[in-house]
Amino acid sequence: VYEARDDVRQLVRVLEIRREGVTDEHERRELLRRVSTLRDERLKDDAGAFATLSEFVPLEPDDATVRERFVEIGRRLGEHEKMAKVLTAAADACGTPPTQGEILMVVAGICEDMLNDLDRAEAVYRRVLGIDPGDPNLVVPAAQALARIYTGKGKHEALAEVLAVEVGLEADLDKRRSLYRRIGEVYESVLDAPDKAIGAWRSRTSDDPEDLEALAALERLYE
Repeated sequence: VYEARDDVRQLVRVLEIRREGVTDEHERRELLRRVSTLRDERLKDDAGAFATLSEFVPLEPDDATVRERFVEIGRRLGEHEKMAKVLTAAADACGTPPTQGEILMVVAGICEDMLNDLDRAEAVYRRVLGIDPGDPNLVVPAAQALARIYTGKGKHEALAEVLAVEVGLEADLDKRRSLYRRIGEVYESVLDAPDKAIGAWRSRTSDDPEDLEALAALERLYE
């Protein structure tokens, strides 16, 4: 009746009442989807849509469109902590490794950029590293983010380790050369660990045995 009369507010109230009594999970998800859409698109009710999506997103973690809308509304409302918690729950419920990693990268970004909680962001990025250590699409962005955090914190040992993780999955030769240079410099100049610096530069010569920069660094380190 309310739908025929285009009485959206009353329709939403009826759907909410139905949702409270539903025991079937599929029906519950569909009601949440419908209510969130009505609140967002018809009522322009950011707070109401965000509240409904907060319940819905963990139930449908693979729905990228719903997640993106949730994040967009949450940013507009400044609900950064709630966004991080809901998306973490969605990642926990997600059984698809690439999607789980994608969700967690958003969580880590919220923690780093919006909540200014670098320790929490670091923990989430490290969780991404462990989802599928052999997948460069997951690991490389997380490793790069950790390198940025460790550089800012002055955690040089951890920086060298995460750079090694990145270079192990990097296919581009120029990027590998740059990463090996950085690892070698951190071990030689900052950590005073010449043996590990030698290891980095020797690994670089595995890509190109005639690498003059690497050979010069090795000559210096062996002196």
